[in-house]
Amino acid sequence: MEDNLLFANNRKEFIQEFLAAMEGMDCNFQIDTASSGLEAAKLLKKKRYKVVVTGMNLSTFGGAKLIAYLNQYSPYTTCIVYTRRMEPAYLKLLVNELKVFRIFQKPADYEKLYAAIQEGFGLYESEASASQKKDGLDQAIRCASLKIAELEQVSRERPQEKEAFLCFMQGLLKAFQADINTELAEGEKTRLLRFEGEILQWVLQGHGREARDVPSILQGLAREFHQPDKGREMVIGMEGEEGQAQAFSALYLHFALWLVMARFLAISPAYRVKAQAACLEEGHFRLKVEGSFPEGVWEQKNREGAESAMTNVVHKILGKVAVRFSQAIQEGKVTYQIEI
Repeated sequence: MEDNLLFANNRKEFIQEFLAAMEGMDCNFQIDTASSGLEAAKLLKKKRYKVVVTGMNLSTFGGAKLIAYLNQYSPYTTCIVYTRRMEPAYLKLLVNELKVFRIFQKPADYEKLYAAIQEGFGLYESEASASQKKDGLDQAIRCASLKIAELEQVSRERPQEKEAFLCFMQGLLKAFQADINTELAEGEKTRLLRFEGEILQWVLQGHGREARDVPSILQGLAREFHQPDKGREMVIGMEGEEGQAQAFSALYLHFALWLVMARFLAISPAYRVKAQAACLEEGHFRLKVEGSFPEGVWEQKNREGAESAMTNVVHKILGKVAVRFSQAIQEGKVTYQIEI
C-alpha cells in the first residue's frame, strides 16, 4: 500500500495552504482533501488511508466522530489533529480516548507537521506488520486446536501416544493464549509473537518426532546450535546408558532442550552452553543446561519487557512439559535443571 493521506478541514484556504506547503517540500505521498465531515466520511468508506489530518469543527460530521470512526474501522490509520482549541480537557479527550498521534495548533509549523506525517506512515506500517504476525499466530493456534480435536478422536484408537501428544499441545496453547493480549509496545509485542510463533511451528511441523533415540536428538541439536564462527558454542553429552524411554519422553527431552536453547539465542547472538542428559528410572530423563553470555547481557535483556515475557513463556511451557524444573542465575551463568 502506497503512502497516502486525507486532509480534512472546513476552511478551504487552510486546505490550499496545506497543499502548497506539502508541494514545497516535494512530498512523495498521495493527498486527498475534504472540506466537510460528510465528504471525509464518504472518502473513508471508499479508501483506506495511512494518515488522516483533520480539523475538529467539521460541518455535518465532526472531527471527533471522524476519529472515533477510524479508531473502530481503521485502527492502524494514524490520526493527526490540526485545530485552534488547546484546552487541557480537550487535549485529554483527543489523546486518551480518541488515540490521536499528534496535535498541532493553527497556524502550524508545516515542517513539523510534515515530519509527524512521515512518522505516521512508519507507525501505520509497524502496527499493520505486528497485526499480520498476530494473525499468523492466531491462525497457527486455530490449526493447532483443530489438530487437538482430531487427536481426541484418534486417541480412542491409540490412547497412550496420542493422549501424551494431546496434553503436550494443550499446554502450549494455554501458554500462548495467556500472552497474546499482553500489554507491550508494538515492537516488543512483535518480537514476543515471533518467538511464540517459532515455538508453535516447531511442534506443528513435527520436529523431533522423527528421532526417538537420545544420541541422535543430542547430535541434531548440536548441529543446530553449535556455530563457533558466530560465537555460539554448545557442548552436549549423555550420562550412562539411554535405557528404555517411555512414550514421548524423548520428544519432551528434545523439545525442552531446544526451547531453552532458542531462548538463549533470542537473548544473545553469542553464548557458551554445556548440556548433559541422563536417563533415570522408569524411562524419565534429567537435563542440566548451563549457559554463559557476554557480561551483563542476560541481566540487561531480562529487564526489557518483551525479553521478560519470552522467558515467562518458556517457563510456562516447561511447567507443562517437565515433571519439575528450576532456573538459577549466578555470576552471569544461567543453569536449568529439568526432569522430564
